[in-house]
Amino acid sequence: MRRILSVLFPAFFGWFTLPSQAWAQGGDTCNTATALTGVGTFAYNTTGATNSGFSGAPDCGTPVDPGQDLFFQWTAPQDGDYLISTEADDYRKRLALYLGSGCSASCWYSSELVTIQYAQLLQVSAGDSFLIQVGGDPGQFGPATLTIEHHPCEFQVQDAWEDNDTCDNAIPIQPGIYTQLTSHYQDEDWYSVTIPPGQVLILEELEDSNSTDFYLTTNECGAPQTLRFGSRSLDYRNPGATPLSCLISARQVDTFRYLCADYSFDLRIEPYPCDSPMDDSLEPNDTCGTPIAIGDGFYPDRFVSQSDADFYELCVGPQETLVSTIEFSFAYANPNLYLWDASNNSCQSGFPLAEDRAFNNTAGVQWRNPSNAPKTVILEVRVESFEFQPCNRYDLIITGADTCGQPSDFTTFCDPMDPNSTGQSTHLSASTLPHFGGGVWLNAARGPITQFGYFLVGTAFQDPGLPLSQGRLCLGLQSGEQIGRYNQPGEQHSLGRFIVNGVFQNNQGTGVHNFGFLVPQELPFPGNPVIQSGQTLHFQLWHRESGGLSNFSNGVAVTY
Repeated sequence: MRRILSVLFPAFFGWFTLPSQAWAQGGDTCNTATALTGVGTFAYNTTGATNSGFSGAPDCGTPVDPGQDLFFQWTAPQDGDYLISTEADDYRKRLALYLGSGCSASCWYSSELVTIQYAQLLQVSAGDSFLIQVGGDPGQFGPATLTIEHHPCEFQVQDAWEDNDTCDNAIPIQPGIYTQLTSHYQDEDWYSVTIPPGQVLILEELEDSNSTDFYLTTNECGAPQTLRFGSRSLDYRNPGATPLSCLISARQVDTFRYLCADYSFDLRIEPYPCDSPMDDSLEPNDTCGTPIAIGDGFYPDRFVSQSDADFYELCVGPQETLVSTIEFSFAYANPNLYLWDASNNSCQSGFPLAEDRAFNNTAGVQWRNPSNAPKTVILEVRVESFEFQPCNRYDLIITGADTCGQPSDFTTFCDPMDPNSTGQSTHLSASTLPHFGGGVWLNAARGPITQFGYFLVGTAFQDPGLPLSQGRLCLGLQSGEQIGRYNQPGEQHSLGRFIVNGVFQNNQGTGVHNFGFLVPQELPFPGNPVIQSGQTLHFQLWHRESGGLSNFSNGVAVTY
């Protein structure tokens, strides 16, 4: 039996290339509809059209006024599913479909959306005829397009895990990343997995071209017990003392524009951190009066709970901007960030300098010191008492902190650099990351937003340097010295750009959590020599400026 379904969804996806447009102005009445054949994209214009008042047979429902409307008569060229859509840039449109021909067509489906509208025709037979009515809100008219195409899900290719369409033939999987998966509203995907006692299953969706929901149930196909209802991500802790066999199903529940989807996910099983809470290496820093002093850097695997907040002391130089970010697993508590003036000894009274309530695996605060003197601040990481889970682990990233006159492990040169297009000097800093084998992490801030750049290294330096474009190259050019660029494939590629807070974001996967650049052992010199113990290297960041110009950061010297 034929089934017709009309649904709406915004134009977010664009999975496939549409045919080029053809002009096919519609008829002004239902009896003068313009005939359309095959599939394609057809342009029309309702500017000169009248309001026909047509709304199908009386039993089709409450009519929707289509304003100035036009009509097309379309006959399905072959069996299958079709997708019909209208699109315009500057007015609200309406689309109605009627089964049959001319003014005798009946059983219409219509609704409205601001700039685009879709209707699905499912299980259509060759020769079926439909009257298509297009228009706009009363007083809304103009050029638009009508597109008729085979529904893309009709040709959806099954993925490599098929046939896993039912609970009975679920595919066993282990923790890992799963890509190039497809699901259909008539073809669910089922997976089976075992959760050890006391551990937590975490499924995080990585990509989804439509609307894939995941469900977690016990491994009982006859009468499964739902452990987690449909959502884009899952988390579940096995509360028992024995392994728990579970089923994960991926379903297309909300069949908006598409009935199918390409998707991927990351499946993890890990210990529940709140069962055996352990202070991290920066403890004790549990009160506002006992913070631990830190600077720019990456501080992984911190622990925080409702009874054990973390406090960090930071110094922010005159007119400098501090950016503090935490990243964590969504499966546990959502830690919040608060930045306090260090003179507020309680870190509770009054208002913080900045705060952020965690959402979507991350939280971050940004604060600019408005004074001409250094400012000491305290960053608090807190799990609120109302959180469902009592704890979490997190990674902390700090950029824009200053030594404020304290000794530093690294020395700078050409500092400050000539101002960039923001009026500030691009600032380069360095820190040692013990968790990354003692590697050096370079991080840049105060750069021009959206501009790209990469890091340079040299065996010597010169100050004030060689003027180039809007800045100065401060790496030594003396005879026998070498300069290299980290813009080669692999670990020696540092290309990135400055994001909204002026911090350098690495897009090559060679930074730390996508920030800065983790210096590799091999140097970008002829022959790719390896860094030697006792060797001193000098680093700068080159970056593009507006108007095709360029600039540099200050330099940092590092002795290994």
